[in-house]
Amino acid sequence: PDLFLGIRISTGNGPGQAQTVHAWHAYKRAIKSFDMAGFYDGDNAYTVNEVGGTAQRIITVGSWVSKREIRLWNGEPFMTFDNGEVGILPGFSGRGPTVDGRVKPDITAPGSTVMGAVSRGGQWSEEIGVWPDTTNRLNRYGAATGTSVSSPIVAGIIALMLEEDSTLSPEEVRTILQETATTDSYTGTISTPNNAWGAGKVNALRAMQKLQGITAARKSAQVKALAAVQALRVIRDDLLQVALRAGTDIQGYTVSFIDARGRVARRVRVEPEGFVRMQNKLPYGAYIAVVRNARTKVMYRQKIVFPQNSSL
Repeated sequence: PDLFLGIRISTGNGPGQAQTVHAWHAYKRAIKSFDMAGFYDGDNAYTVNEVGGTAQRIITVGSWVSKREIRLWNGEPFMTFDNGEVGILPGFSGRGPTVDGRVKPDITAPGSTVMGAVSRGGQWSEEIGVWPDTTNRLNRYGAATGTSVSSPIVAGIIALMLEEDSTLSPEEVRTILQETATTDSYTGTISTPNNAWGAGKVNALRAMQKLQGITAARKSAQVKALAAVQALRVIRDDLLQVALRAGTDIQGYTVSFIDARGRVARRVRVEPEGFVRMQNKLPYGAYIAVVRNARTKVMYRQKIVFPQNSSL
């Protein structure tokens, strides 16, 4: 006979005091009351519950059914998974929000019957297909299903993005991935990320094209900014002046003084007239002065020695 497990929770707030309790079925299915008195139906929300998916700055990936069947090189069926129609969000893909109310996942990626290379030292299993030579331990590929394969796909896309621009923050990466995501009849129209699909299905090509456009525009701005800074003149040990090309707006410029250990010893805002006033003199030594503008990342560098009459 079927065995039912019931969980009774006492909130301590007395009868009629509604409370939300988070509990998860192993297969992320909604917990059912079966119309038994004193028990209540649950839902499949809040199932993004691993620390790896709920951290503040992490990019959380859901899955969509990308294929249902794998065939060998000769056309012979090798493996079939029944996770539903190709394109849908399967039951195993976690739904948000997080328990503190943030939308998760951020994006979805292929997650059904995904093929990948298998180490030559890996153990044989029914999920490993060997071809074209069945006697060779090389050229082996394995099939896997779940968000555990969706996440590495997105991680690989992010690795390509970081090769293009290693300064990207997690928030910048997330924004690009979400703004370039694909939507279709399965995801429906997504105006803002939701707790099932995030922003939709990840699109590597669009993400890289958008990032390359951003970096090209920034590099152009950096070239212009570099040309704008002509020199950093030391007037006194506590007073410097940034010399800019005529007609350049000084607003938003700062000067950072980086010591021999690579630490920012001081960061000072450049005044409208181009002066850099330091309330206290920097300790004796050599520094790299870096002039930056709020709209660009790196601009002008110059070695500065304090005090100025030093031979250091």
